[in-house]
Amino acid sequence: MTRTLSGGGRRTSAVAAALAFMSLGLAACSSDSSGSDSGTTELTWYMWSSSEAEVDAWNQVGDLVTERYPDITMSFETASWADYWTRLATQAGSSSGPCIVGVQSLRVTGVADLLQPLGDVLPDDVDLGDFDPSILDAMTVDNEQLALPYDFGPLVVYYNKDAFAAAGLAEPEPDWTVDDFTAAARALTSGDQYGFAAFPNIDYFLPWAVNMTGRQAVDETGELNLTDPDFVEAFQWYADLVGTEGVAAEVPATSNSSALDQFLAGNAAMTVDGPWNLINAQSTASFDVGIVPVPAGDAGQTSVTSGSGFGITQGCSDTEAAARALSVITGPDAGEYLASSGRAYSARTAQQQSWYDNAVEGAQEALEAAASSAEAERTTADWTSVVSAFQQYGTQAINGETSAEEFLNTVQEQAGS
Repeated sequence: MTRTLSGGGRRTSAVAAALAFMSLGLAACSSDSSGSDSGTTELTWYMWSSSEAEVDAWNQVGDLVTERYPDITMSFETASWADYWTRLATQAGSSSGPCIVGVQSLRVTGVADLLQPLGDVLPDDVDLGDFDPSILDAMTVDNEQLALPYDFGPLVVYYNKDAFAAAGLAEPEPDWTVDDFTAAARALTSGDQYGFAAFPNIDYFLPWAVNMTGRQAVDETGELNLTDPDFVEAFQWYADLVGTEGVAAEVPATSNSSALDQFLAGNAAMTVDGPWNLINAQSTASFDVGIVPVPAGDAGQTSVTSGSGFGITQGCSDTEAAARALSVITGPDAGEYLASSGRAYSARTAQQQSWYDNAVEGAQEALEAAASSAEAERTTADWTSVVSAFQQYGTQAINGETSAEEFLNTVQEQAGS
């Protein structure tokens, strides 16, 4: 789950051109210009972004490709997150489309037909053992490696250290339990201040379901299975944090404020998010932020992993050059740059220390504990519909206006076909 990257002020004209591209689509993309007189291959790569700093950072990563392979130049093109996936679907299979594209693990199944399997095309110096196995697995479809990751994250619990201290509570340990969490949430709730921020986000709810029941939303055959009785029971427990326990506030029906927003505003002492937001969180919050693995339930303690990376399109006319470029933009130097900037918890295990060096005290212990037992989040080919329906109808369920069973049946019927 990629978030804003930091970068310097270089390449102003390239940044402006890339941001202008966001409204123009991919019509001008060219995957290969190897026929130029210079003998240089120009590869277009396509990735979502939301700021000039982010575009500049990706251009710096692209420079690493040319430094390693002077016969390759990278032309970075971008679109907003909302537009990216629509344009990707219409352009990535074309010979005039990009050669390298950004891929989010939760959507890799839906774009699998656009990507080339990487098993036989990667350079010999790419060692898949250098990557965290859970996010590497999340970028496979039918046992084919379709993308290489650059970041990932096992979801964790963010907590307000100051609120714990004020309530006279010891900070949570990595091996804490759901019962420990509930007791802390009760003690941290007073008036308009709540112990936890809940939100109808299926991805961020899943670690609770996995720890309490061993169930994901998608079963091992790839079928959406929200109506599994154990999964329903887990979501009812989650909703009851609002209606029965009173340790989480109702979710406003018309608000776009996320659970993390409520946490950072000091309205809730705990919430679930990924490591990609930690550096921003600690610089934004007016209190000390801590992280800890999602607490253990009856099924044990684990988390789900998601992240982002890059793959090579079916329409790419120079797969060999694209594979060399891919090895660099997901390689150790790029991983070190992105991790040291604090914007990407590296999918490469050797580069994770650079991220820890910028993170809060205790982050390394928490992330290593969470990652050690994390499993790749399984999704369907149309996961976007599942996410949208879950959020659309989930607010009523969390607020107690409908039961977990009725809510999950609705989402299953609407998004499970």
